[in-house]
Amino acid sequence: MGKSNVVRFVVSHPQVKSRYLKERAGDFAFVHVDCAGLAAGSEPELLSELWLQLRAAGALGAGNDAPLPVDGRSLRQALKEQIVALRPR
Repeated sequence: MGKSNVVRFVVSHPQVKSRYLKERAGDFAFVHVDCAGLAAGSEPELLSELWLQLRAAGALGAGNDAPLPVDGRSLRQALKEQIVALRPR
C-alpha cells in the first residue's frame, strides 16, 4: 500500500521540520527504519541502523565515530549514552 514510502518521504523531505516544528526544528532528528528491510530483524540490527542514521544526520554527541559494539546490550547502552549526552537547546 506504500505506507513505508509515505513515511520515508515525509521524514526525509527537507522542509518538513522547518514547516511543522518551526524554531524547534534543529532539536529533532527523524530516523526511519523499514524493519522489513532488515536481514535478521534483531534488536542489535535495529539499534545499529538507528545509530548509523543519527550519526549521518549529525545528531549524536561527541565520540560518535567510535566503532559500534556488537552485542545488543552494549549497543543499547552506547546509543543511550550518546543521546543522554546531547545538550538540550
